[in-house]
Amino acid sequence: MMESVQVIDRIVREVLAEMGLLPQASDQDAADASGPIAAVPEAAAVAAVPVAAAPETPVASGDLVVRDRVVTLAGVGERLETARRLVVPPRAVVTPALRDELRRRKIVLAFAEARPTPASAARAIVTVLGTRIDPAPVVEELGRAGIAVDLRRFDCLVKATDDLASRLAAGDCSGIMLSSYPAIALCLANRHPRVRAILASDASRTAADAASVGANLLILEPRRTPSGAIGEIAASFCSQGPGQCPEELKGRLD
Repeated sequence: MMESVQVIDRIVREVLAEMGLLPQASDQDAADASGPIAAVPEAAAVAAVPVAAAPETPVASGDLVVRDRVVTLAGVGERLETARRLVVPPRAVVTPALRDELRRRKIVLAFAEARPTPASAARAIVTVLGTRIDPAPVVEELGRAGIAVDLRRFDCLVKATDDLASRLAAGDCSGIMLSSYPAIALCLANRHPRVRAILASDASRTAADAASVGANLLILEPRRTPSGAIGEIAASFCSQGPGQCPEELKGRLD
């Protein structure tokens, strides 16, 4: 019986991985920390509870807290022996075999409450030029980095840079512009007071350029940036928050 359960759990994981909802096993540790995936709610014996403690620390006597995005019977194993309640991450996937076992043991399944984004969290304005550029790789990576995203799309570079400049003026967010005409975008953006835009290159060079002028806007050309790197470059830039203009350059750049 246990062998059959393990086979079912393995098949569930493989199907989710094929759908892009679950990374490969070698990436599982990183994925567990990146956030939840699609919900599989259950009407009976399910509750939402706040979990402020560390992932493997019980929040009450008899609570078993796990942090896996896909929770299986094989994965939980013998830890159910002393559990009265199983607490899983918000929107975690709980396999049918585990749900049946929880019912058999009369163990309550509880989904932890999602923690609200702190008001002080990093924010980014992502502006896309035209309809042919897909911002998903950037938006998804920013989300994984805990950066709140305001996504906007324009068909005019002048309007786009005007809008970005007005939003960056407050100094409380960073800007990302995705454009097939980065040189024009750079010149237009830097015509605005308090906008310090740079062109993206590789991650280390971008970080150095950003620090040198206190950049608050990064311009990316998706077709010339490797798809696997574009999101990481954007997230690295935005996670530092909007840069501060160096004192010796304020007379010219601010």
